[in-house]
Amino acid sequence: MAKASIASISIEILPEYGWSVGSDNNEQVFGPGTLFRGYVIVNCKEHSERASRLHLLFQGSESMLTYDIGLGAMRSSTIQFFKVHTTLWKKVDALDVLKPMKTYKFLFTIQMPLVQFPPSMSHDFYKCTFKLTAYLYPSLEFGKMPVVAQSNIQYIPCIETRVPKLPIYLQDTKKKKEEAIKLSSSVVELSSIEFVSGSTIKAIIHVNKASNTVSPISDILNVVLCLYQISTFHIDDEPISERLVETQTHIIKTHASGTGQYGVYLKLNEMLPPSFAYGKVMCLSYKLKIKIYVKKSKITNGLENNNAENSIHYNDDTKKSLKKYLVLPWSSAVSVFESPIVIGTMGRGIRADDQLRVYTGISSRPRDALCIPSFIQDDESEDMLPEYEASRLPSYSASFGTSRVLLMAVSSP
Repeated sequence: MAKASIASISIEILPEYGWSVGSDNNEQVFGPGTLFRGYVIVNCKEHSERASRLHLLFQGSESMLTYDIGLGAMRSSTIQFFKVHTTLWKKVDALDVLKPMKTYKFLFTIQMPLVQFPPSMSHDFYKCTFKLTAYLYPSLEFGKMPVVAQSNIQYIPCIETRVPKLPIYLQDTKKKKEEAIKLSSSVVELSSIEFVSGSTIKAIIHVNKASNTVSPISDILNVVLCLYQISTFHIDDEPISERLVETQTHIIKTHASGTGQYGVYLKLNEMLPPSFAYGKVMCLSYKLKIKIYVKKSKITNGLENNNAENSIHYNDDTKKSLKKYLVLPWSSAVSVFESPIVIGTMGRGIRADDQLRVYTGISSRPRDALCIPSFIQDDESEDMLPEYEASRLPSYSASFGTSRVLLMAVSSP
């Protein structure tokens, strides 16, 4: 909320547009081709009659944040996707003024293009924003700065997810093993490597004890699933960061025979940014790493003979919690499995529009109206029904919404 002597203003996005995400469905997001509407709300003050026009700007950009690459050399970059604007209200004459101590609502409608931009995100080295900015200007004779209000639009691209026809089997990548723990082998089975944020990665651990080994002792397995977010600048070969974003630990007591299948899982955060490889500044990818630790223990250890229900979750301060837990007398990692993971935004079986284009392929044509968002006037809404009047039937030939904005004056309490 911005404040000044003429008025205070704010921006409100109507909740019935876009998609609702988050644990309480309280976060609105928008994607390619979507439409959203909202109001710029003007709460007039004592000198509101001095206002001359209300301007709305919508812009999107991505930035490589300034950082030191060594020897005092700094690197940064900013790319603007689009910058569109409209005038919601303009003072025409002395009678056309914003009256003091009243509240006005100015309606706007924006149509997003069928273009894939990077998702909204704030990263240690990168930022992508889609921002609405409203300016209420005073008349020139008063010479004051405009009243300003801003609101960020959460944007997500259309990233498809698919299910392979056959399961994916991950082989152990740990080469050197101690003789004492060469008694068993394991394979990880994944049904998919593409997931929507908020879903769950499920895996099956196949454990096989060596056939020449007979022991009354069960293996207690500590299975740690970690998801890493990998950020790579477009101009670099090596990632700028590899950050742990999700982790979960399962304690499993294997069967005395040493052979069995054990289910484990990793719950994904609903606000996890999707994977994208088309970025002009930065690309984002994910990697799943599964580590298996072994502890020899008698069957009377106290853990029941199963797996995922004896899991330990680390949501806050993950690295410290994990490090503290692993000081228990586990072996070093017996097995390590890795797989790339795709975080998408579209459920399995849902496909993106065939006309969807990537923003990097249209940057040479910045004036193409199909590549940038557009403000839609009310009379461009073909599905709008005529206003109903109880005294007579509506006229379907009448024109509606001839004004670009909806102006509502509400008396202050």
